[in-house]
Amino acid sequence: MHCIEIPSFKMKYSTSNSQVWAVVKAFPKLIYYSIREHKVLKRIVNEENIDFIISDNRFGLFHKTVPSAYITHQLLIKLPKGWAWMEPFVAFVHRCIINRFTECWVPDFEDMSESLAGELSHPTKKPRNVRYIGTLSRFSKRCTPYGRENITPNLALAILSGAEPQRTMLEKELLTSLQEDQHEDIILVQGKVEAEQKKYKVGKVTVYNYMHTEELQENILKADNIICRSGYSSIMDLHALGKLQNATLIPTPGQTEQEYLAEYISNHIK
Repeated sequence: MHCIEIPSFKMKYSTSNSQVWAVVKAFPKLIYYSIREHKVLKRIVNEENIDFIISDNRFGLFHKTVPSAYITHQLLIKLPKGWAWMEPFVAFVHRCIINRFTECWVPDFEDMSESLAGELSHPTKKPRNVRYIGTLSRFSKRCTPYGRENITPNLALAILSGAEPQRTMLEKELLTSLQEDQHEDIILVQGKVEAEQKKYKVGKVTVYNYMHTEELQENILKADNIICRSGYSSIMDLHALGKLQNATLIPTPGQTEQEYLAEYISNHIK
């Protein structure tokens, strides 16, 4: 496999409960990175004889002559209260971007009654090239010896993810609140991919900087209480293992997508 890295835009969130100005300030950079990555892609296509492009939610990775697929679950982009009046315009702009691609792959179920993303992936007006491909996850319940009968009733598992500084802020809150938790075994996974795995104790909480896929899957299946962000990748992972009903989903403050998903999963899926 030949790998070429195209630097992506990394969103940095505010420490406050509103991310509006963080997004507004980041928008020019997002446009800049999209234009730059489009230019880089055209060069790569010429040099590497590319015959198909898959863009994971990156606006600039389309090509006029090479077929391409854009992956997103957010056909509808939720805006904060007070800005909801702009949602139709934002949706129109997003559809224009999506229509530059040959196909739009939506990692969700086409049947709304089975959907994990609700109206985010099933808006009233959709791009012309939408194709629902079912949920995606690195986990597979078929590939593990663990199941519901192996749940450890006294295991609580916190899995952290997402952009800084909100990830660190949640970690500090959980390390304090989990000291009062009644579970005998409490694990917190920081979500930091580093050179080597680290494990240490903070009071009664066992902290890992990260876990390998097999180890994390094992602990998810064994836990009777799972705490994590309501990001869509986390939701798909928990769904793949049949563990959404054991999850406490905490949205990143001010991130409207996660706020919507946390409420939607609580009301429609669990």
